[in-house]
Amino acid sequence: MSKFSNIIYPVIKPAAGLGLKVYFKKILFTNKDRIPDDRPVLLVSNHPTAFLEPVLYATLFDKPIYSLVRGNFFENFWARLGLESLNMIAIFRMRDGGVAGLRKNAMIFSKCYDLLSNGEYVMIMAEGFTKQQKRLAPLQKGAARIAFGAAIESQLENLCIVPLGANFTYHEEFRSEVMIEVGEPLDISGYLDLYRQNKKEAVQVLTKDIADLMKSTIVHINREEDDELFENVVRIVRRENLSSLFPVIEDYDERFRLEKSIADWLNNFSENEKAGLQKLVQSYPYSTVLRSHKKIGIYFKLLGLFPFWLLGSIYRMIPFGIARWIVNNHVNQVEFVSPMRYGMGMLFIIIWTLIICVFVGIFLGIGWIWLPFVLLVFIWISVLYDDIRVCFQQNRNWRKLKTSDRLDAIRIENELSDKIQELSFNRP
Repeated sequence: MSKFSNIIYPVIKPAAGLGLKVYFKKILFTNKDRIPDDRPVLLVSNHPTAFLEPVLYATLFDKPIYSLVRGNFFENFWARLGLESLNMIAIFRMRDGGVAGLRKNAMIFSKCYDLLSNGEYVMIMAEGFTKQQKRLAPLQKGAARIAFGAAIESQLENLCIVPLGANFTYHEEFRSEVMIEVGEPLDISGYLDLYRQNKKEAVQVLTKDIADLMKSTIVHINREEDDELFENVVRIVRRENLSSLFPVIEDYDERFRLEKSIADWLNNFSENEKAGLQKLVQSYPYSTVLRSHKKIGIYFKLLGLFPFWLLGSIYRMIPFGIARWIVNNHVNQVEFVSPMRYGMGMLFIIIWTLIICVFVGIFLGIGWIWLPFVLLVFIWISVLYDDIRVCFQQNRNWRKLKTSDRLDAIRIENELSDKIQELSFNRP
């Protein structure tokens, strides 16, 4: 671990948290109380983006989190220094470091055991790779091996494994939402007898049980071909569950439960039933789905916040523009789009603010050094203003529809609402 981590991590954590509150419209973080505070905890998570999940967890949990990250990210000296300062630990797969890399894992696992013994949170992305999808991929055996190693070699027989599910509404979009679900803890003690008799079988059994628990924390769609139908349905359903702007981070479990139930519902549909549902939703005017009934309130907000939006938009134009250009021209893997947009946006806003501070100090005097930080607040207001403006535009789209089209849209919403209500009564 880098000797700078105790200095850098506490500084970056609050800044990263503020950035996430701008990047995401809503962060739903639920069932945090399921994590025991009286024994070692190994966190296991899905991995739909390159690095947004570790950043989210690091800012949402009070205790520091030590995350296991692909070893090839640490090849550059400066990258290694930065990652280790953020409590990232290199772990190697055969494709990353070959046999030599795998040999290093023994030392890395030992480091994890020491951290767990000291009461720290260790997290591993159990799928072993990143892929933007709404389903859990087959798990690698790393989580099970670390758990057994800690229990046997470090006598941490009271260790528990806690699954985390990161569910992004729209992985690539700025101002989307994310639902973080904490699953039920799994005690390692119940598997130790089997491990002592047959290590290979014990690892397989534990890995399967971890996967089953993780599926309870994830919106899991069995078939990729059903992704589009699921999105079409939940976009309409979300209209009936529009989130308030504040607070950004909220403990609200019902939203995740609803969307997971819809996914489970579709997974059990026959092809004819899916075709019928697709026929129902395909004519829906999605450009009106975010419309609001509070029309007068929207007008007042747009007028009252306009000066702040203008100042914030001007101030963010250069740093956000540079970040957007880098992502659009140099990021080819879809799983990196959102993390890089967030990371580059944060980096260039910080650099830009420091530059403006220097100019303000030189030309206006040190007493005005607070001005750029006020403009940061205006950036946040300008982002909220853009959300309101989207709602305003969708209200206009609704008014432009023919009366028959509006009635048809309301009929589709009501039919879906009735189906979802039936689903709600049947789910646990």
